[in-house]
Amino acid sequence: MTLNWTGRLGAGQRATVTYSVTVTKRGAKKGGDKKLRNAVTTSTRGGNCVTGTEPGCTTTTEVTSPVLSPTGNDTAWWASGLAALLALTGGLMVGLARRHRR
Repeated sequence: MTLNWTGRLGAGQRATVTYSVTVTKRGAKKGGDKKLRNAVTTSTRGGNCVTGTEPGCTTTTEVTSPVLSPTGNDTAWWASGLAALLALTGGLMVGLARRHRR
């Protein structure tokens, strides 16, 4: 991706360029190193970021996963199944006991 801007800056002047990036789950599953690298380059003669590898011309941002509050755990699916099985077994036992009394 390339971000372009125009305008002149005098010696010692600064400019701030703001943008946002969205990291998707699909992109994260491709096995990246969880780092977002940015580099500034210029084609203006006398500029100090010609290749983008010069000091002060790059940044690296660690991309972390959001911390979510746990709402359950991995055992919830089998616990629900076990509870249903126990209820069904109990119902069958009650039915058999009633039938046996007659």
